[in-house]
Amino acid sequence: NKMTKQFNSRVAIGTAQFGMNYGIANKTGKLSDKEIKRILNYALLKGINTIDSAEVYGDCEKRLGKVGVKKFKVITKLPVTNPDKDVSQWVKKSVQASLKRLNLSKVHAVLVHNTTFLLDKKIGKEIYQTLIDLKKKGIIDKIGASVYSLEELNAIKSKFKIDIVLAPFNVFDQRILKKGYIQSLKNKKIQVYTRSTFLQGLLLMSKKNRPKKFDKWKNKFDNWYNKLEKYNKSALQACLNLPLHTSGIYKTVIGVDNFHHFKEIIKKNKKFKFDYKSLALNNDKELINPSKWAKL
Repeated sequence: NKMTKQFNSRVAIGTAQFGMNYGIANKTGKLSDKEIKRILNYALLKGINTIDSAEVYGDCEKRLGKVGVKKFKVITKLPVTNPDKDVSQWVKKSVQASLKRLNLSKVHAVLVHNTTFLLDKKIGKEIYQTLIDLKKKGIIDKIGASVYSLEELNAIKSKFKIDIVLAPFNVFDQRILKKGYIQSLKNKKIQVYTRSTFLQGLLLMSKKNRPKKFDKWKNKFDNWYNKLEKYNKSALQACLNLPLHTSGIYKTVIGVDNFHHFKEIIKKNKKFKFDYKSLALNNDKELINPSKWAKL
């Protein structure tokens, strides 16, 4: 089915779960190599060819390298930790280490994972220039940044010419849909990748499993559950439908808990009408930024 293939091709496999116990709703913990292999084989079968990984995801890259990812476009990220004194050397070493772990001679893209460094007056240009050099050498096809806010994204795109931006986008966090925003990125030839599709699994949790600390947004969650009932859709379906069928989004990173979960995702990838507008909580920074949850 051509239509399904086309939507599937917009899926990028998120691999945080391959290397660590990740996500608030993740019950299965880290995946086995066998499970990872099954997911990747099934992905290729279904027209999915992109993997999103990172140095920071535990031993994820090493495991991908062991299972073999030569048939995929792999995106990796620079470490989130402070660069060494010799910044250029640090970038090169970091990329080389990722390639070694992934068992690849080149990657599709390298993203800056901590944009503080890219926006730093002293070292930002050096990081960028080194990535450009690696691109010229053919070790990287594309360079980009993973961002948390539109402010961050604006600062980066006014300073640097990048190919990819990876931004959060989900039912509660619809900041990227700000009028004309996606178009402005497309005009700059920047591919928009989105992540945090399930808000780390929070959007998939049932009322009774949701941690108590989120009760201050009880009404917002109730609104979400009511909408799902009204449209007769599962949370998984409604979470996927939004980024995968928003025009202008190039790919959506979807975290995979296990093979069964992944199959479910592929099966449920059908387009439908759903009222998302009233669900946006763009100004609730505490809720839409998981790094703030520990303090709740």
